This record gives sequence, C-alpha cells and structure tokens, in this order.
Amino acid sequence: MIVDLLHILLAALIFVLFMAGSVYWLCSSTDLFEFSYQEPLVRFSLVAVVGIALAPEVFYLLARAGGFPALYAVLGASMVASLFFWIRDWRRRPIDMSEGVPARTLV
Repeated sequence: MIVDLLHILLAALIFVLFMAGSVYWLCSSTDLFEFSYQEPLVRFSLVAVVGIALAPEVFYLLARAGGFPALYAVLGASMVASLFFWIRDWRRRPIDMSEGVPARTLV
C-alpha cells in the first residue's frame, strides 16, 4: 500500500513538472501578473496555477485532434521554449534598488 502511494505521488510530481514546463514560456512571454518582476517562488506558484488551469484541457484537445505524436511534439517544443525563457529570466534578474537609494531621515 505504501508503494502505491509513493507511485501516485511520483506520478503527480511528474505531471506537475510537465505542466509547469509547458506553461512557463506562456507566463514569461505575456508577462502575466508582472511575471518577470516576481520572486522565484511566486513565479513557480503562478506557473503551477496556470498549468493546472490550462494544461489538462490543451493536452486532451491535442491528443484528441492530432493524436499522441502531435501532443508529444507540442509538449517537447513548449518545454524547450520554457527552458530558453527560464534561462533568459535567470540572466535578467531584477536589480535590487534598495541598496542604491539613499535613506531619508525623518526630522
């Protein structure tokens, strides 16, 4: 029974990984909720929510219309695009403005 629960957990983690990998480029390219200015944990949360909302329907429609080869091709292309967008966002981290701004004292 424990082994079955571990398999279910592993399958859920893999599914979330595929959903997040296929949606990151969409969030980054559209700058959804000012995506490029968010902290990494907030970015992951946004990707997870958008992935859970969109990926199952898109996966189903692609598999239904074009078959599994079309689904795998689009999934692979979107994961490669997400990797490129992740690298771009990692290189283009927002500058921490708190160090360069002089503090004002209250009189």
